[in-house]
Amino acid sequence: MSVLFMRRTFATAGVTAENSDEIFDSLVDELEALEESNEALQEATVTFELDQDRVAFEVYVDAPDGDYEAAEIVAMSCIRSALHASGGGTPGWEDYFQLSHTESTVTAV
Repeated sequence: MSVLFMRRTFATAGVTAENSDEIFDSLVDELEALEESNEALQEATVTFELDQDRVAFEVYVDAPDGDYEAAEIVAMSCIRSALHASGGGTPGWEDYFQLSHTESTVTAV
Protein backbone atom coordinates (compact mmCIF):
# COMPACT_ATOMS: atom_id res chain seq x y z
CA MET A 1 0.00 0.00 0.00
CA SER A 2 1.31 3.43 -0.92
CA VAL A 3 0.85 6.38 1.40
CA LEU A 4 1.00 10.08 0.63
CA PHE A 5 2.49 12.51 3.16
CA MET A 6 1.53 16.14 2.72
CA ARG A 7 2.39 19.25 4.71
CA ARG A 8 0.50 22.44 3.98
CA THR A 9 0.95 25.79 5.71
CA PHE A 10 -1.61 28.60 5.59
CA ALA A 11 -1.64 32.19 6.77
CA THR A 12 -4.01 32.83 9.64
CA ALA A 13 -6.26 35.79 10.30
CA GLY A 14 -7.88 36.50 13.63
CA VAL A 15 -5.98 33.84 15.58
CA THR A 16 -4.61 35.29 18.79
CA ALA A 17 -3.04 33.94 21.95
CA GLU A 18 -6.45 34.40 23.59
CA ASN A 19 -8.48 32.32 21.12
CA SER A 20 -5.84 29.95 19.75
CA ASP A 21 -6.63 27.11 22.18
CA GLU A 22 -10.31 27.09 21.21
CA ILE A 23 -9.52 27.17 17.49
CA PHE A 24 -6.79 24.55 17.86
CA ASP A 25 -9.15 22.23 19.76
CA SER A 26 -11.83 22.51 17.07
CA LEU A 27 -9.26 21.76 14.34
CA VAL A 28 -8.00 18.71 16.23
CA ASP A 29 -11.55 17.50 16.94
CA GLU A 30 -12.50 17.74 13.27
CA LEU A 31 -9.33 15.99 12.12
CA GLU A 32 -9.98 13.17 14.60
CA ALA A 33 -13.57 12.84 13.36
CA LEU A 34 -12.31 12.74 9.78
CA GLU A 35 -9.78 10.03 10.66
CA GLU A 36 -12.60 7.95 12.11
CA SER A 37 -14.96 8.46 9.16
CA ASN A 38 -12.51 8.35 6.25
CA GLU A 39 -10.60 5.11 5.77
CA ALA A 40 -8.05 6.77 3.50
CA LEU A 41 -6.98 9.35 6.11
CA GLN A 42 -4.44 7.57 8.29
CA GLU A 43 -3.21 10.44 10.42
CA ALA A 44 -3.52 14.21 10.52
CA THR A 45 -1.87 16.77 12.76
CA VAL A 46 -2.09 20.53 13.08
CA THR A 47 0.26 23.07 14.62
CA PHE A 48 0.03 26.81 15.10
CA GLU A 49 2.96 29.10 14.49
CA LEU A 50 1.40 32.13 16.19
CA ASP A 51 4.52 34.27 15.95
CA GLN A 52 4.37 33.89 12.17
CA ASP A 53 0.55 33.92 11.80
CA ARG A 54 0.51 30.45 10.28
CA VAL A 55 -1.17 27.11 10.77
CA ALA A 56 0.39 23.92 9.43
CA PHE A 57 -1.26 20.61 8.64
CA GLU A 58 0.48 17.29 8.13
CA VAL A 59 -1.54 14.40 6.74
CA TYR A 60 -0.91 10.81 5.75
CA VAL A 61 -3.38 9.42 3.23
CA ASP A 62 -3.60 6.00 1.61
CA ALA A 63 -2.81 6.08 -2.10
CA PRO A 64 -4.12 2.77 -3.45
CA ASP A 65 -2.26 1.62 -6.53
CA GLY A 66 -0.03 4.69 -6.25
CA ASP A 67 -2.89 7.09 -7.04
CA TYR A 68 -1.29 10.13 -5.41
CA GLU A 69 -3.58 12.56 -7.18
CA ALA A 70 -6.65 11.03 -5.53
CA ALA A 71 -4.83 10.95 -2.19
CA GLU A 72 -3.94 14.63 -2.54
CA ILE A 73 -7.60 15.47 -3.13
CA VAL A 74 -8.56 13.59 0.04
CA ALA A 75 -5.83 15.36 2.01
CA MET A 76 -6.82 18.82 0.82
CA SER A 77 -10.52 18.12 1.42
CA CYS A 78 -9.82 17.05 4.99
CA ILE A 79 -7.73 20.16 5.64
CA ARG A 80 -10.46 22.39 4.24
CA SER A 81 -13.13 20.63 6.31
CA ALA A 82 -11.10 21.19 9.46
CA LEU A 83 -10.65 24.86 8.65
CA HIS A 84 -14.40 25.28 8.14
CA ALA A 85 -15.25 23.36 11.32
CA SER A 86 -13.10 25.76 13.32
CA GLY A 87 -14.96 28.75 11.89
CA GLY A 88 -12.30 29.58 9.33
CA GLY A 89 -13.01 30.59 5.78
CA THR A 90 -11.26 29.45 2.64
CA PRO A 91 -11.78 32.22 0.08
CA GLY A 92 -9.81 31.56 -3.07
CA TRP A 93 -9.39 27.89 -2.18
CA GLU A 94 -10.00 26.68 -5.72
CA ASP A 95 -7.22 28.93 -7.00
CA TYR A 96 -4.92 27.82 -4.18
CA PHE A 97 -5.69 24.16 -4.80
CA GLN A 98 -4.92 24.47 -8.51
CA LEU A 99 -1.61 26.19 -7.76
CA SER A 100 -0.86 23.77 -4.95
CA HIS A 101 -1.64 20.78 -7.12
CA THR A 102 0.61 21.87 -9.96
CA GLU A 103 3.49 22.82 -7.68
CA SER A 104 2.91 20.21 -5.00
CA THR A 105 5.72 18.34 -3.40
CA VAL A 106 4.37 15.12 -2.06
CA THR A 107 6.21 12.23 -0.53
CA ALA A 108 5.35 8.59 -0.85
CA VAL A 109 6.08 6.73 2.37
